[in-house]
Amino acid sequence: VIIIPPLINFQKQKIKKFSKKKINILMIGRLVDYKRHDIAINSLAFLPEKFTLNIIGDGYNRSKLQQLINTLKLNKRVKILKNINNKKKYFYLRNSDIFMMCSNSRAESFGISILEAISCGLPLIISSVKGSGMNDMIINNYNGLKFKKNSIDDCVKKLNLISKNKSKLKIYSRNSYLIYRKKFDIYKIRKNLNKIYK
Repeated sequence: VIIIPPLINFQKQKIKKFSKKKINILMIGRLVDYKRHDIAINSLAFLPEKFTLNIIGDGYNRSKLQQLINTLKLNKRVKILKNINNKKKYFYLRNSDIFMMCSNSRAESFGISILEAISCGLPLIISSVKGSGMNDMIINNYNGLKFKKNSIDDCVKKLNLISKNKSKLKIYSRNSYLIYRKKFDIYKIRKNLNKIYK
């Protein structure tokens, strides 16, 4: 059996610089129930003001999530962005500090956005979902941290933990990129495709 993962455009690695003043979190995905964007938004309410969150996506939960942002008075720290083209998306990926995915279902079979994030060397905060393809792109305490699914408390705890040490963030960043190159490098995938076709 030869497994062929999705192909994405190769991103040349740059050494990420992590600011002491801000922690920019990024999420990418449809605004639907199982993605649990509300976990991330609620978590921001318990975190220092240096934490910000950008959510790229659209869907039927948009108005409900915006209402939650308004209720928690997080308008200056949480933004929902739609109609973002590929170029702008990679701008946000390259200028974020942490990539987060809060999905609580195996419906999150792989997670292309996580693959894009590790190709840019982003540390991960991912919900722990047994049997989900999200697990293929994170090694706990190597390139990020997993938190208990549906748990705001554990999400806050892991975000505080991962952001305390900037040198650790750099290590996670480097390791995310290493996982991408080892398992999802476009040239290796092409070789495997050639093996199948031959």
